[in-house]
Formats: sequence, structure tokens, C-alpha cells
Amino acid sequence: MSMYPLRDWSRRHEDDSDTVFVRDLSANAVVGVDAWGRKKKQPLQISVKVSLAQPFASAAEQDQVDQSTVHYGLLSKAVKSMIEAHAHEELSLASMSDKILDAALDSWSGAPEGLMDAIQIWVFLPKASLLGRGIQLHYCHSFSAEKSYGAKARVLSVRDVMVPSIVGVNRHERGMKQLVVLNLWIDPLWNEEASDSYGEVEQLMVKIWFADVGRALQTVEEGQFETLETLATKVASTVIKHFVFRALAGAKVRVRAEKPSAVPDATASGVEITRRSGLDDQFANQVWAECGRQIPSRIPFPFPLTGRLDEYLESKPS
Repeated sequence: MSMYPLRDWSRRHEDDSDTVFVRDLSANAVVGVDAWGRKKKQPLQISVKVSLAQPFASAAEQDQVDQSTVHYGLLSKAVKSMIEAHAHEELSLASMSDKILDAALDSWSGAPEGLMDAIQIWVFLPKASLLGRGIQLHYCHSFSAEKSYGAKARVLSVRDVMVPSIVGVNRHERGMKQLVVLNLWIDPLWNEEASDSYGEVEQLMVKIWFADVGRALQTVEEGQFETLETLATKVASTVIKHFVFRALAGAKVRVRAEKPSAVPDATASGVEITRRSGLDDQFANQVWAECGRQIPSRIPFPFPLTGRLDEYLESKPS
């Protein structure tokens, strides 16, 4: 089965298919790691969306759930039963998404062949981030022979990490810190073993450092930056350099950086960038050169990483 970037996978399924979904199904399980890096039971929210190969015309005409559609009640029960059956088992975030897919397929065991075109699964861990809103894995799977049966996409995201920092070009922004909200996506997550490394990624997002002439290296929280463009680019390069090259070579990193307080009449203002880690890309090649064209041997970082990233790097042998 092929693993595609989400945008490429989505292009194969960009149509007006009828869909059936369950959103934010709540449960508790030993999945991934908690905000402190521990394998402990934690809350999760599961969303599932099924795209049908054909419109559910007969179900609509007869006003009943028939074999032209998917029974979302049975789907919900199957997912909940699966989680209860594995209540005491330690599962990675990727393994949980696979088991949700298996539970969904079991709930459709009597469905006619070719009913489903594709399925998308979101597993959200609201308590798995110390500084953010949570961690999410987005998993997609194709059932269509015409659209590459078994084609998959898997994206890991760290959501709404809030860091106080001095950011801005305006005079009034230079004297006080304001909250910067960072979101980061890694796509595709082709290495399932990396699905539980989001704590390390979050640390890299907030402990990146900036060199400035005549000034010590600083973290995001310590720093004084004029543009979100610089901040977002440095976040991307740091995560690629110290995580993606080692664990997910070839994956793209998308970063969104926002300032909720910058524009009074707007919810937020910000920038969003996508940077590639493939060595055929100019940006990735520049980052690779900064690594000495070899994967740094000083990682993975300890969790939690005490102090600053530059201090940790300097304390370890090359």
C-alpha cells in the first residue's frame, strides 16, 4: 500500500461524494504518550468520515437506513467496543488509527461490495500537549480500485502551541511579550514508529534558538523577532534538521504562526509556510548542509529537555 502526502491523496477523492460521519466520539485509552511523556490512560476524541462510491439514493427515497449508506450508530458502537477491548493495552497513535479502521470495516461486514470510496479518521489527544490545545493524527484510506485501492495518507499535527514572545515591527510591540500561536503538520507520517514523538516535536518548536550579532542565542520565549516569517521558517528548519531527517526523511513540514493580539478587529493575523525535507529541494539542501550532510547523532532529545536547545547540543559530543 502506498503512502501519499495528504494533498495528493485528497486530489484522488475531490468529488461530490455523499458522506456519513461521526464527530468527536469521546473515549479514554492508553494511546500515545501524555503531556509528560508517560504511557498512561488519557482522553481522546475520534472523528470518522466515510465517502460513499454512489449517492445514498434509496435510503433517502425510502427514508430508512439501507445498504446504500453506512449506519453511523453501528460505526460508533464498533469503535467504542474496540477501545474497550484494548482498554489496558498500550497503543501508539498510529496503531489506534489502524484499529479504528479495522473496527469500521467490521461494522460494515454485510455491506455490498463497492459501497465505500474512502475513509478518513482523526484521532485527537487534548491532554497530550503541555503548551498547546492537543495532538492530532489524520489518517486516510482509499477503497476505490480506480483511485489506487489501499492508498493511504497520514498526517501528524501539534495544535495551537502558545508561547509568549516579543514579535513585531511596531514600536508598541517591542516593549512587551504577546502570545504567539504555533501549529505544525508533518506529512506524510510514513514511519508509524514516529507517531508518538510529538512531545519531542513540541519541544523543538518552542526551544529553537536564533543567533543574532552581538546577542546570545535565544529561545522563542526569550527572543525578540520582528517578523513571523522568520519565526515560522526557523521552526520548520529546526524540526526538519533535528527530527524529520532522522525519523521521516522526505516528509513536508507545514508551520502556521499567528498573533491573536496584533490586529484589534481580527481574531488573528499570521503566516503559513510549507517546507520540504527531500534533498532535491533548495531549502532542505541548505538545512542538510547545516547538519554537515549527515544525520545528527545527538538526538533524540531527552524528554523533558531541560534548558535551551543550544545548551543541550553544546553539552553533547558530536
